[in-house]
Amino acid sequence: MNEIFYKCTLLSDIVLNSSLATEGNIQSLDYITGSNFYGIVATSIYKNDNIDKEKKRLLHSDAVSFGDAVISDGQSPFYSMPYMYFKEKDNAEAKIHLHHLIVGKYEGTQFKQERNGYMNAEGKYFKKVKKNFQLKSAYDREKRTSDDGKMFGFEAINKGQTFVFSIIYQNENDINTIEKLLLGEKYIGKSKTAQYGKVKIEKAENLNPINSFEITDFALVYAESNLCFFDDKGMPTYRPTLAQLGFESGEIVWEKSQIRTYTYSPWNGHRATNTMQRNCIGKGSVFYIQNPQPQKGHLRQVGEYLNEGLGRILINPLFLENNGDLLKTELSEITIDNDNEKPKSQTNSILFSTLNRIKEEKQKEIEIAGQVNKTLTQLEKDKSSLLKISSSQWGAIRAYATKAEDLDKLYKDLFEEKKGYLTHGVADKRYWSKNRNLEKLKETMFAEDKKDLGSDFVVKLSAEIAKKVNNKDKHKPENNQ
Repeated sequence: MNEIFYKCTLLSDIVLNSSLATEGNIQSLDYITGSNFYGIVATSIYKNDNIDKEKKRLLHSDAVSFGDAVISDGQSPFYSMPYMYFKEKDNAEAKIHLHHLIVGKYEGTQFKQERNGYMNAEGKYFKKVKKNFQLKSAYDREKRTSDDGKMFGFEAINKGQTFVFSIIYQNENDINTIEKLLLGEKYIGKSKTAQYGKVKIEKAENLNPINSFEITDFALVYAESNLCFFDDKGMPTYRPTLAQLGFESGEIVWEKSQIRTYTYSPWNGHRATNTMQRNCIGKGSVFYIQNPQPQKGHLRQVGEYLNEGLGRILINPLFLENNGDLLKTELSEITIDNDNEKPKSQTNSILFSTLNRIKEEKQKEIEIAGQVNKTLTQLEKDKSSLLKISSSQWGAIRAYATKAEDLDKLYKDLFEEKKGYLTHGVADKRYWSKNRNLEKLKETMFAEDKKDLGSDFVVKLSAEIAKKVNNKDKHKPENNQ
């Protein structure tokens, strides 16, 4: 088994809905689920109709497990606040007590569970991943305006932040195959065709898994990710057995354990629908095992859906080591630098977020318009054969670009061999297979330096070329016979 760490840098804000709600203000997760990275690889593989058994094995077995990405300071991975942490209520300066050591003690003292934030083995922690809120309006396709009375909000994770995740490979021969499909600039989350979702994924250097303290007469099983279990009748359960947690013998002491539950239905982009609801034990939960006898080998995953990063556990991680009945390592709050962060007073303002979004959209429109004019001028200067292609063809390209989910989908719709709109039929023979027109179109609209402009650039350039072609046709001399 090989565990390799990667970092995911946000090049734009990203939206990762924490629920399936379609009304009201939609809140975002503060971590990136492993299913997003699994989806990037699956999308690349399923682009081709002929998928060999080897690639199916990568997607539909536990051979490769894509972990959740959590915020990082660039030096170490951070972990969800364990639900074992308790502080004396109404005492901000109180030290952290560990739940399993205070059960039955301190009568009359009220404790409050710590639930928010992330921390590492050195005791560094922070409370919040940086986010912003933007107000949106639904679109009326018939009127081509905003739909009255249908406003909603997006909460997004701020760009510029770095997240760290790991992939567990059962076979080291799979590493190169996965990295070819995963690394580089990708898109994840909701509204990828708008201004959200662009990330850069690369290998993370000098990051190692957290160390553990010795197992004695008890063991603490920490849920690094959400855990999903089924009972012997195939039904979801929140009470896993010792064997399911990776132990040969022992006893789960529930009154000394701290678990929280989480329910969600993953979205399958390939099928464009939600999959079966999952009933999970939430990340940060901790099981207390009395007189434990762990199974042999280095166990990192238990339960179901391991390929999407569920089931990751740590046994006796250092941040659960005790000093008496207190946490051994004192926590120190830190902030993680983010050059792209807006001033706090402005970031928290819905009005400012809305105005800033409008400003960004206008700037992008200006950039696209400039590139369209520049490209059109160059085509005219070169007397390109693209300007001799009928306006109906450009109208069809514009229609495909308007409907496309992203540039990759548009490229496939237009250029897929013998299936794309431009690679078969009468139009192919009459226009696109001549004078290198197909290659010229790719170089003009899908060049590397134009990818950031998205499908909007293709829409506007197609419309402008169609106008040029129409104007030329109008000024052609009539053939009077």
